[in-house]
Amino acid sequence: MCCGPAPMVTMSKDEASADAAALSSSSVGDASSSGGHTQLGISVVEAEEAMAMGARWGLEYRNKAPNAMTGVDSFLNLWMNPKRIRQRATLHVSSEGNINRVGMSGEHAADDLDPLHPSWTAAIEPRILPLVNVLAQEFGVVTYDSCEGHRSRNRPAARVGVLPRTHSEGDLLARAALRAVSNRISETPWTWAAFVSTLKCSDTGRRFVSIELRLDSSTFADRTTFFRLRGRAVELFASEMRRSLANIGDLESVKRPAGRRIRRA
Repeated sequence: MCCGPAPMVTMSKDEASADAAALSSSSVGDASSSGGHTQLGISVVEAEEAMAMGARWGLEYRNKAPNAMTGVDSFLNLWMNPKRIRQRATLHVSSEGNINRVGMSGEHAADDLDPLHPSWTAAIEPRILPLVNVLAQEFGVVTYDSCEGHRSRNRPAARVGVLPRTHSEGDLLARAALRAVSNRISETPWTWAAFVSTLKCSDTGRRFVSIELRLDSSTFADRTTFFRLRGRAVELFASEMRRSLANIGDLESVKRPAGRRIRRA
């Protein structure tokens, strides 16, 4: 899930045809599939549309380049869908703790998994896992990217990228993020940020509105302090996001999956 996501998805011909039909008939906005699974996220064509949505949500727009993954629509259809086949993940860990397909530091392709995948926990870097689990396991929010921050970066940061599936879900996620960020600014020596960006699908060229939650090392006294306290900072922010998400409204796609216990690897 960290550093250059690429989903592991297998679908039947009928499912592929259904996805293609949904794509050809959809425009910017919401689309839902049968059985309560969302077909598509919020797609945009130009950055200006993401900027406008960020302004609507009260979030800054930041251009992230590169920010791309393959098979975005298929990944969204896979998310929390027990009927989809999940292939074995290729997980290697670098000397700095990067988890990706090649086991090297830096930006490299990594398999994008959902909480129903048996390797879910093993695929996420441990110091960012508490926040990812609150978002994805507890509330079903789609997380497509995460990183705990690594020493090889000039400006290391812990981050989680999420994909709102509908405009209303984006409204509530942004509201929860802003509340969580604000609640922690006065109580801790670090500052989390939430901002809007776009994710490009490498296969289709479609762009999707994304929200990133980010803890930048520049908000700490120095890099050493960041690496010493980042785990605690993630845990505290995860607690704030849990509290915020639990109180933002009754949106079906932003709730704990009813009656389903998610098994960790």
